[in-house]
Amino acid sequence: MAKRRAVVSFTLAAAVGAAGSLSAAEPPRAFTLTTKSEAARGQLRELQTRVESYQGGAPAAAMARKILELDPDFAMAMYYLSATTPSPESQKHLDRAVEMARTASEGERRFIAAMVLARGKTPADAVEPLRKLAADYPGERAVDMLLGQTLSGLGRHDEARAAYDQAIAISGDTPRAYALLGNYQLLKGDYARARELYTIARGKIPPGVAPGATSYGIAYTYLYEGNVDQALRTLNAYVDDYKNATVRNGDVPEVFIWNSIARINLENGRLDAAMKAYEKAFESVSGSKLSEDDVVYRW
Repeated sequence: MAKRRAVVSFTLAAAVGAAGSLSAAEPPRAFTLTTKSEAARGQLRELQTRVESYQGGAPAAAMARKILELDPDFAMAMYYLSATTPSPESQKHLDRAVEMARTASEGERRFIAAMVLARGKTPADAVEPLRKLAADYPGERAVDMLLGQTLSGLGRHDEARAAYDQAIAISGDTPRAYALLGNYQLLKGDYARARELYTIARGKIPPGVAPGATSYGIAYTYLYEGNVDQALRTLNAYVDDYKNATVRNGDVPEVFIWNSIARINLENGRLDAAMKAYEKAFESVSGSKLSEDDVVYRW
């Protein structure tokens, strides 16, 4: 009996010790962000989250500039300014990020060097550096996302899918990885699974952000299944979402949505509905005063 109690006590102690080790385990390694400003460091992580939530472009560039006001030597902030600024200014910022990275941490230096390749003329050369970076810094989610995007651009979709899956394994809080996986399933012809992923992504888009990527993705799944009515309902609902959005950066203008609706109607023999959608398209353009005759003539 005494021996049995000793064994039980030992087992419980081992279990408690293992649980304590797990709770004290360090998170997966991420980049050491080289900045003298704690506020800049926190805002850079917030900027990454916004980019993954369809809030890139001009608003993200403005945020990157504010971070650089806190620390003008923050290489990663300069990189994100380059990534969210249109050409030709983006290249100037990227070149500056490369210079600033000389005094940054190893992870930051390697990341910026890899992204120079990914955004250059030979993006395939960036794949292995990004893979190694992902292996060395398994907690740096942005690396997996950018690896996936680079692979997708090269037509290596199965590998891209694995990278997006890994990004979600690190954190599934933001929508873009799910939508990109939806795109993968759409290409594969699994429309139900694609729709499921787009719907998950849609639920993670912050309030006030136009859900163009997910709405169009869902519409395509219905369209490819031959369900024209549901595809049109999805895009008509998106018009309302678009009008009510406060953040439309990177999204298509309203006229594009109406033209999409018109085109679907037209290609399915619904001429009257197509003409009404084209009228809405013209009306959505500021200053447009076209008559019905103008619409028919231009069509």
